[in-house]
Amino acid sequence: MRIHFLAALIGSFMALLAPTHAIAQEPDAAPPEETIPAEAADAARTAVDELYRALWKSVEGDPTPSIDERTALLEPTVAASYDLPFMAAKVLGRHWKSLDDEAKRRWLDVFARLTVHTYAERFDEDGGQEYEVGDVVSGGRDTLLVYSRILVPDEDPVEVNYRLHQRADRWGIVDVYLNGTVSELALRRSEYSGVLKRDGFEELVARLEAKIAGAPASAEDSAALN
Repeated sequence: MRIHFLAALIGSFMALLAPTHAIAQEPDAAPPEETIPAEAADAARTAVDELYRALWKSVEGDPTPSIDERTALLEPTVAASYDLPFMAAKVLGRHWKSLDDEAKRRWLDVFARLTVHTYAERFDEDGGQEYEVGDVVSGGRDTLLVYSRILVPDEDPVEVNYRLHQRADRWGIVDVYLNGTVSELALRRSEYSGVLKRDGFEELVARLEAKIAGAPASAEDSAALN
């Protein structure tokens, strides 16, 4: 996997939009003495491990599977590991409540497709990376944090932590932190909010659709892409 590897892992979707100030958010870890039920910890750890397994599997083979093949392979695992409806609503902030039912449906659809597409696009070859899924602690507010590391040959390990909450039948990822502090959800919410305020909902959807289709960026947006 090329240098795109880590950017994909924690939300390269943010490159779609106008640059904003970086947002750092420290996960709220539990005190060491707090006990996490084993069943919950195992379920949260499994969600993260299955995501990694699918990402690694998507680039197996010679030749490497096409982007369409990688998309088809990744879609069910990304949908199962993440709580995409929750994230889609949260990244729009107060704008979510102003959408009618049809607009909400369209947004959930394009957000989910972009998430899967970005992984499939950026994970395009195997470069010998490995991963480790580690401890699970309380993340506060009924969430769990799953710690993990990406082991890159000849480079320092990179910490990638996942916040999950419990859905009806499983634990789902709702945020990802690079180096333990940079929140994907906060970054995406900041950038999407800027486009909504400046250009409106339809333009935001159009930009995401263009990214999925692989359309070239306009001159205005080219500096913000990739």
